[in-house]
Amino acid sequence: QQGVLRLYNSLTKQKEVFMTVDPAGKRVTWYTCGPTVYDAAHLGHARYYVTMDILRRVIEDYFGYDVDLVMNVTDVDDKIIRRARLNHLLEKYLAQTPDTAKVLQDAEAALSKLEAKQRAAVSRVEAEQQKEGLNVQARCANKLRTLSHVTCELACPDIRTSLSQAPRTGTWSPAVQAIGTRLNHAARYEADFLEDLHLLNCRPPDVLTRVSEYMDEIRAYVQQIHDNGMAYSVNGSVYFDTQAYRSAAADGEANFASSDKRNKSDFALWKQAKAGEPAWESPDCARDEQGNLGKGRPGWHIECSAMASSIFGPSIDLHTGGADLAFPHHENELAQAEAFYHEEYAKCNCEPQWVNYFLHAGHLNIDNLKMSKSLKNFISIRKALEDFSPRVLRIMFTLAPWDKSMTYKEEKSALEARQKEKTFVNFFLEVEAVLHKFGREGLEGRLPSRWEAEEKELSRALVGTREKVHAALQDSIDVCTAMSALLDLVSTTNVYIKAREQQYAATPKGPPPQAQLVHKVAAYITEILRVFGIAEEDQIGLGRERGAAAAAVAGEGAEPLLGVIADFR
Repeated sequence: QQGVLRLYNSLTKQKEVFMTVDPAGKRVTWYTCGPTVYDAAHLGHARYYVTMDILRRVIEDYFGYDVDLVMNVTDVDDKIIRRARLNHLLEKYLAQTPDTAKVLQDAEAALSKLEAKQRAAVSRVEAEQQKEGLNVQARCANKLRTLSHVTCELACPDIRTSLSQAPRTGTWSPAVQAIGTRLNHAARYEADFLEDLHLLNCRPPDVLTRVSEYMDEIRAYVQQIHDNGMAYSVNGSVYFDTQAYRSAAADGEANFASSDKRNKSDFALWKQAKAGEPAWESPDCARDEQGNLGKGRPGWHIECSAMASSIFGPSIDLHTGGADLAFPHHENELAQAEAFYHEEYAKCNCEPQWVNYFLHAGHLNIDNLKMSKSLKNFISIRKALEDFSPRVLRIMFTLAPWDKSMTYKEEKSALEARQKEKTFVNFFLEVEAVLHKFGREGLEGRLPSRWEAEEKELSRALVGTREKVHAALQDSIDVCTAMSALLDLVSTTNVYIKAREQQYAATPKGPPPQAQLVHKVAAYITEILRVFGIAEEDQIGLGRERGAAAAAVAGEGAEPLLGVIADFR
């Protein structure tokens, strides 16, 4: 495809011409922040991963780049450790409490605590919204206040905490302390997440990096930042020194807002292990004053910097994530990488720039509130797929620009997406009927192929749509505008087919729909929908959905139906 692709770069807050590190200009290095696998993924996560899949498909299949995509899986994290611990303690509690009435009593008490916690969370969000001058709709607040819709899955973590009566600190049992227990919990939700991606028709990453498998690289990364004078150790933990970084990397891309830390904005690169936590040998710079080297685990931000650098080195084309990761996570990632490569940048007299383009996807909101587990206002991907097909969800996520927040309203959002799907399905059925009757092997035999004004007009509409779609995709991959252009072309083609069929049915017969032209229009629409991951098969039409009843154009088995449709016309 000719032309220039521009992407909205969160780093510079403007659209910029996309240029790759690869001198040949074809290979794209792309790192995306993946899941923290402690619980089931929800519809907000689906919006991010499907949106990024659409962007990837456009970059690969439309603009012709060769993308190397790396996704991380955070399987070492406070939430994972806590959830694995709660699971163990709940099993222990149930084994020691055979009385069902006692279990029910404790569960009700836990649910009461959950209700109080939920009300407090809603109050905090409402206060923040009011502070920003936003109006929160009453029904949204009522939904969040009402716990009747909170499923056992949502309540379980809080119920587990109450039932186990487990303090947040202290010695953990060996079963919880073992790394294997934590890994088993993470592995379960990682497998669920990857299955979710498959069900959503998302292409898998080329490389999947798990934190637990990159401890050597992470330790070396922390050590190098320390050796470069931009980290310090205290009591077995290692912190990033933001003041030293500002002095040494004044031209860097990171931007900080101003216990053991020297400065308020410093953050942990390596955390000394607490009693009972899973731990690994610490980097050498974490030795205490007596020279002893203990154990610990990495901080959140260092994991991505180390793993992405391990695969791609000192320069990456694209880095993507949700809008909530822009600060502090991605800011801190940049600082760490620029500190790690400080000497390398200095040798080549290069301006520090680890990532060239940051793309941040907007949140999925429910009535202006971000979908999140803390507010209990989320819908799991598996639950959503019970109500919507993967195709409908994908179409729904094209209704808003990828870098803007999207408000999910179950009835409205679903209805709009289903209507658009139905429009395409009906269009391709119309096309199949036209080809069946008026095509080369059609029922009517040899027909006139002369183009009149109507054919020329439809041809111009096709050319114009190609130009609109191309311009939209060049403009920071504006899928919304591209989809609107496709739907306009569908409407124009439907009008053409109807008019020509009426003329052909009149006495004397007028010219029929030109099958080859209609085929060309349908082939182009299919091509673009396939790029977006909405159409799956090589044949014209949407194809059959994965794991769902075929809701699209019928294939070879539909010949009798198409004959009936053609005869009816």
